[in-house]
Amino acid sequence: EAVMGAAGPRAPEAVAARLSFFLWAAPPDATLDGLVDDGTLLADGVLDAQVDRMLADPRAVAVRTHLVGQWFDARDVQGFSLDPGLFQGVTPAVMTGVQRQFDAYVDEFFFRDRDALDVLDAPVTYVDAALAQFLGVPAPTSALERRELPAGDVRAGLLGQSAPLIVTSKSTETDPPRRGKWVMERLLCQPIPFPTDIEIPPAPPPTPQQPTARDRLEALTSPTGCAGCHALLNPIGFGLETYGADSRYRTEDHGARIDTSGRFRGKDFTTPGELVSIIKGDEAVELCMVKKTLSYALGRPLGDGDDPSVAQLANTFHEGRRYRALVRDVALSPLMKNGCRVVK
Repeated sequence: EAVMGAAGPRAPEAVAARLSFFLWAAPPDATLDGLVDDGTLLADGVLDAQVDRMLADPRAVAVRTHLVGQWFDARDVQGFSLDPGLFQGVTPAVMTGVQRQFDAYVDEFFFRDRDALDVLDAPVTYVDAALAQFLGVPAPTSALERRELPAGDVRAGLLGQSAPLIVTSKSTETDPPRRGKWVMERLLCQPIPFPTDIEIPPAPPPTPQQPTARDRLEALTSPTGCAGCHALLNPIGFGLETYGADSRYRTEDHGARIDTSGRFRGKDFTTPGELVSIIKGDEAVELCMVKKTLSYALGRPLGDGDDPSVAQLANTFHEGRRYRALVRDVALSPLMKNGCRVVK
């Protein structure tokens, strides 16, 4: 049920605060406060100029570290604990490298002049010395090296970077349904509710008859009560099973060959790259980028009443698909300047 909040223009000080916390994750600075005090912040062209100033300021890194990090659940991957007895070599330096890799990769495709959708499959990665050694790739010649990758390389794309693969795993093994849920919710904005009417048993340990995570989860989630959601989640997660819980590439799970084939959105795939191509071709991806950004900027979930604003922002975003331009458009959206609030 929709609930209507207060309507009408926001006071200039409220607009300044909302804008500053969106772009800088901090209170307004003296310049914004001065424009509030003299009553000119909302005058024609003034707010536009302030948004451009704020985006050019180093403090705008907060959009990446807070918004994007929260969106992809990778704000503090260094705090994620993998079992050191099962995953050798996962040192603090490696986890720092994982964070640096993710930040640099997202920064390139979201905050430089790149097509934002290419973040999903670009043949690019970043490594420092510790991460390169851990992943078994050539050592870098600089502190953090950008690498162009050959077609089909396992490190290409957002889902080839280590952070999303690690934070969607358990501390002891991969978690295919969790990876599937991450893709559905973070990339397609399709919520997968946690079931409350059934008891979820833990995944059984590997056996000679069921050595792989796929073997065990297909048997565990086949009952009718589980099959509905897992029919969406499992194929995605199984398609990413060649990445271990520590993000390293593998071809076997407990001695058995991994099968990454599946079907998603009515299309068959056999490799992680083919799965990513299906995801990238889904029109929900662009719309999800808009929704995640607007929701963060407003500091609330979106509701049906926000649909016209979402549609307008999405139409503009589609023209060039530059994420930094989307951030600017959201900052200047009428929803940022008025108090009309409609939520479900």
